[in-house]
Formats: sequence, structure tokens, C-alpha cells
Amino acid sequence: MSATQRAKPDFGPAIDRLRAIAIASTDALLTEGPVQLDHKLIDLCAEIAHGREMVEAAAQRERELPLAAFMCKTPAETVAFEKAREGRRGAGKNYSAMLRAAAKIKAATAAGIFAKALAVRSSK
Repeated sequence: MSATQRAKPDFGPAIDRLRAIAIASTDALLTEGPVQLDHKLIDLCAEIAHGREMVEAAAQRERELPLAAFMCKTPAETVAFEKAREGRRGAGKNYSAMLRAAAKIKAATAAGIFAKALAVRSSK
């Protein structure tokens, strides 16, 4: 691994824990138990982490194809190239919108601060 590349952290356990907190808070809303103040933020940050995985997968699919549409040898390759490029753009726009939405929500608890920190870390 070169000096400019860093190992990608595994957010899987943290995402699972954040989803569990969000689900418990949502259930508490129904039963009037203790409510996690940041349940919307935590749920959104879990979706952001998942969205980052989707962006990475779309980018990987695009990297497996030729560099440009004119380099495709068959019409099927051209269609696959265009589909992969649109998939990456769509995933990127959705991911960016989720990050902007999370930035507008103020964290009120330690879990919310941690969730936002994970979202910011995964965006780099």
C-alpha cells in the first residue's frame, strides 16, 4: 500500500449498532419508552454508510469497463458502459444528498455525534 492510500476502515459493526439503536428508538416511539433523541440522524448516518458502499460498488463496475464510450467494441459494451456511468452518477448524487441532509441535523447525544463522525469519516 502506498503512502497516499490508506486502508479503508470496516464500518460494518458500527453500522449494525447504529441501525439497532435507530430501530430501538423507533420502537420506543410506539411504546412510549425512552426515546433516543437522535434516532433520525442515526438512521440517516447508517444509510450514508450503506450509500458509500453503493458508490464504491458502482465505481468498481465502471472501472471494469473501457475508459470511454468510443472505446467500446460492441453496442452491448457501449450500453453497459452508459448504464455503469449513470449508476455511479445516480449513487453519487443520492449519497451527496444524504450527507447534506445529515449536516442539517444537529446531534444531541453521544450516539448522534458518533454517527455523524462515522458519516464524515466514510465520506473521505
